[in-house]
Amino acid sequence: MTTPSEAHLLAFGRILHNYASVEAGIKITLIGVIDADFDAALIAFEPYGAADLRNVAKSLAKERLKPPVAEAFCNIVGDWFHYNGLRNLIAHSRWTNGARPGSIKPRRLSIREGKADWIGSKLEEPDYTAADLEERATKLHLINERLKKFLQTSGLADIIEAKTD
Repeated sequence: MTTPSEAHLLAFGRILHNYASVEAGIKITLIGVIDADFDAALIAFEPYGAADLRNVAKSLAKERLKPPVAEAFCNIVGDWFHYNGLRNLIAHSRWTNGARPGSIKPRRLSIREGKADWIGSKLEEPDYTAADLEERATKLHLINERLKKFLQTSGLADIIEAKTD
């Protein structure tokens, strides 16, 4: 095992922060989609893991929003969910040196398929430089900015704002 560099750790923090910001934004957006009480909706959405939140968000959007608005929201949700695996690696892995200079890769054990699978022991597995991770953190930040813009252009921000008064 290796200790990630300060730059890697900073990028980890940015990824986790930006991921959580979009996740919270999706839950808040759903308040407007279903026109629900703010506190009650957040309580109801709290137990959802990322996959469940993605499925609920897309289903509600397709049921309650006009098709172009639903499609825009579903694209944001899908783009956010793309980073779920990386978020989980950061949250649940130890790290070891990667194949490239200055890179690291996750090292952990998976037993999901009914057998032990050691991740991080094969040369061909993905590794990450601090710059690679920062690039992903920036992409998550841009997804959050798209979600904020979507709230304004869709009119959902006005519905949500009325729920917080």
